[in-house]
Amino acid sequence: DETHVTPLMASSMMGHSQVVRCLLSKGAEVDLVDETGQSALELAVGISTRRYKGRHEIIQMLLNAGASIAGVDVDALAAEEEGLHDRLVEMLRAWQAALDRRREEEEKQAEIVARKARVALLRKKHREEQAAKKAAAAAAAALAANAEATAPAAQPDGAVLLRQALDF
Repeated sequence: DETHVTPLMASSMMGHSQVVRCLLSKGAEVDLVDETGQSALELAVGISTRRYKGRHEIIQMLLNAGASIAGVDVDALAAEEEGLHDRLVEMLRAWQAALDRRREEEEKQAEIVARKARVALLRKKHREEQAAKKAAAAAAAALAANAEATAPAAQPDGAVLLRQALDF
């Protein structure tokens, strides 16, 4: 419809954890947004805990399904009524910390892979340069040998010819 509210968003807001579970198992997209730019996770987080008890379960399911936590203002949530959102804030901060650790690990792994690729590329370039040098040296040697083989024989000077004729 014109509000762009998906069944997953509506189920998340209403606390229908079984429906959320079913929609997620069928491949519902978790990061679609409504007309206000909110995702199912943001809508579930924004609903008061007094409205339903399955909120934490739904939020956990959405997070496990890969929902982005980027739009959730955890600090604002923590600033609301003291104690009301403590468990939720703790869960979201732990999730964010885990995402940060995973992102750091992935960045480290990507850096290692890139470094190994650069080393492999440099080694390949070095081998190619060495092969090119050997080929150039072999070509120069072949040219020199060919030049010697095809060079006209030196003509003996007149004195040598005379001596050879006299010795004959």
